[in-house]
This record gives sequence, C-alpha cells and structure tokens, in this order.
Amino acid sequence: MVSLPTGDLARHITLRNQMMQTKTALLRHANEMASQRTSDVGNRLRGDYNALAAIERDIAKLASYRTSATEADLMARGAQTTLDLVQTASTDVAALMLSLGSLGNQTGVAAVILEAHDRFHSVVSALNMQVGGRTLFGGTATDSPAILPAADILEALRDELVGATSAQEYEQAVRGWLEAGNAYIGSDESLAPFALSETETATLQVRADNPAITEFLVGMALGALIGEGALPDSPSQQTALSLRAGEILMGLQGPLSSLRSEVGLVEARIEGAITKIGAQTAVLGEARQALIGVDPFDAATELDAVQTQLETLYAITARMSGLSLVNFLR
Repeated sequence: MVSLPTGDLARHITLRNQMMQTKTALLRHANEMASQRTSDVGNRLRGDYNALAAIERDIAKLASYRTSATEADLMARGAQTTLDLVQTASTDVAALMLSLGSLGNQTGVAAVILEAHDRFHSVVSALNMQVGGRTLFGGTATDSPAILPAADILEALRDELVGATSAQEYEQAVRGWLEAGNAYIGSDESLAPFALSETETATLQVRADNPAITEFLVGMALGALIGEGALPDSPSQQTALSLRAGEILMGLQGPLSSLRSEVGLVEARIEGAITKIGAQTAVLGEARQALIGVDPFDAATELDAVQTQLETLYAITARMSGLSLVNFLR
C-alpha cells in the first residue's frame, strides 16, 4: 500500500477542507444572489428577530386578505356577467314578445316564439352558473344549483296551468308559482362577507330569489310557454299573453340596472382593496429587504470571486495529483 509523506498528507487534507469550504461558500452566495436575502439572518439581525417577525406576520395576513379579495372579485365579476346576460335577455325577449302582434306570417311568429323558449333555457342555466366551483346566486348553498332546471320549471308550470283559458289566468298561475319560491332551491341566507382588511368587507347579497329576478323569470316563462304553444285555441289571448310578457320584461330595466349597480359598487370596492393590499405588501417587502436583503451587485461579485477561488483549488489539486517520482526526476 502506497502512503503519502506526512507533509503531503497534510496538504491533501488542507486542500480538501478548503475545497469543501469554498463549495459551501459558493452555494451560499448563489442562494443569496437568487433570493437576494442573506443566508445568515441571525448574524445580520444580531439575534433580534422582533422586527422581522412582525413584518412576516403582516405579509402573511395581507396574503390571506388577497386570497379573500381575489375570490370575492371572481364572484362579483361572475355575478355582473350573469346580470348583464339577464338584462340583455329581458330587452331582447321583450322586443320579440311585443312584436308578435304585428307579424303577418306564421313563419315569423314561429321563429320568435322559438327564440323566447330557447332564451329561457339559457338564462336559467346562467343563473345556476358557478365560479370556482361555487354557485353565484344560491346564497350560502354554493355547492348546488340556485334554481330548478328550465325543463323542470316549465313542466311544473304546465301542471299549474291545467284549465287556464286566458292570458290573465296564465299570468296569475305562473306568477303565483314563481313568487311562492317554488323554482328557487338555494339558501335563504346570503353569502358571508369577504374580508378585505381588518376593517373592510365585501358582501354579495344578490340571490336568484330576488324580486327583480323572480319577475324576470315570470316574463321569460310566459314567453317560453308561448313557444310551447300556450292558448292554441285562442290567437287573441295568445297575443295578449305575449304582449303581457313583453311588458313585464320591458318594465324590469330599472330594477335590473339597480341590481347591476349594487354589484358594480362591490366590484369597485374589491378592486380598490386589491390595489391597496398590493401596495402594502410591496412596502412590507421593501422593509423586509432592508433588514435581511443583499445587494445584487455585491452578491454577484462575491459569487464570481468564490468561483475563481474554487477553479484555482481544482487546478492545484489536479497539478498535485499528477506529481510522480518519474516526473520529478525528469
């Protein structure tokens, strides 16, 4: 077995220790450059972590508020989008219903009533819309639909309309059933407020049992029933029913605009809170950086110096490992 002289062995161990220390320093400087934070926080703060702990606590609290505000923003935007669809449908279907009496051919009438029927199905689906897996208009019952499917509503209304022979009787039956809350299957409680800060919250209270939405469903359901051939033996009553559906829907523009304004105010408050949270988080981040941060230029310079040192140690080690008696005697 070949053994190194004591002096060579000592140099070998010294070089190996220096290489390990240099590798450790290289990793430390690389991490500091990537994170722009000192790796020796205790030494930087001289053992006093109080200020840093307070900053970290406030940043974590702001992060929770950001999560809550982001969720509230998604819900509010989803509600606004749905209400926009509802108001557009009310305007469009109102115009269709009011135009039935002036249409002079059956082809035009058939197209109009088919459109009214299809729009009823689409708006009911919209009122059952979910955002992030949560139903928008069902109050605290966020894991289930807010109202019955359109087909189920129409089926129930057909049962209620057995024996009805006039537009007035149709409206009374449809209004009575819907205003009794039979179509709404959500919760009677609105969503809990979303926390935006220690003192500010945002509340979305619009549910599908809101009187304006219920009235909207009355007008839309009447239009859908006309599309299914309501009052086929009395064209005059059918026309009267279509006119009444149009009047109901046209009269909802004010109430629906008010609902959208309420949601819009909540949206604005949420957006303001998100902006404020972002600004506060940035300020706290700068304060944390002042405590434990490193200068990127200094970190890069130190990293380069350690890399050079490590390369030098590798070169020395390679040169020493290549020494032999034969090479020495040449």
